[in-house]
Amino acid sequence: MLKLELLSITELDIKYKYYPEDSDEYGIVTLKKLTKDRNVEKQALGYSLNYAMHAIRRLEEYYEKNSFPEKDIVAWY
Repeated sequence: MLKLELLSITELDIKYKYYPEDSDEYGIVTLKKLTKDRNVEKQALGYSLNYAMHAIRRLEEYYEKNSFPEKDIVAWY
C-alpha cells in the first residue's frame, strides 16, 4: 500500500510524492506528458523500487483519465 500526494502539474509533466506503508519516508515520481517517459526522482529510503513503480502506474491512469486527485491510496494484493 502507498499514499500519493500531488506536487505539481505543468504543461510538461505530472509529479507526485509517494509514501510507502504509512511511512514518513517518501519518494517522488514523474510522468512526462508528451513522451510518457517515467522517472523516479527520489526513491523512498528503505523501500524497494516496487513502490515507485506502483505509483508511476497510477500516474499513467490519471493521465489517461485526465483526472489528478490531490491525494490517493494505492493498494494491491
